[in-house]
Amino acid sequence: MREKLISVEQAVARLTAKAADRLGLRDRGRIQPGLRADLVLLDLPQFVDTASYEDPKQTPPGVVMVWVGGQVVRKDGKRTDARPGGVLGM
Repeated sequence: MREKLISVEQAVARLTAKAADRLGLRDRGRIQPGLRADLVLLDLPQFVDTASYEDPKQTPPGVVMVWVGGQVVRKDGKRTDARPGGVLGM
């Protein structure tokens, strides 16, 4: 269910640029040349949070693709073999 507490754009900013700034991660949180390409492609009409306290680890519908460090890690609802993630240096 979409409750519309904040816009998708505001939520993305809070979870990306603002979080990266707060943690001092200068190479993340924005789409710019030279920064790490950690991206999520959403189908907004289909995207809705389906997680609950009883079952929190659910991938919501509408997540089309996910890139970490420029590599596709999720496509068409399935994980790929790519594992480019690592420990964040702060």
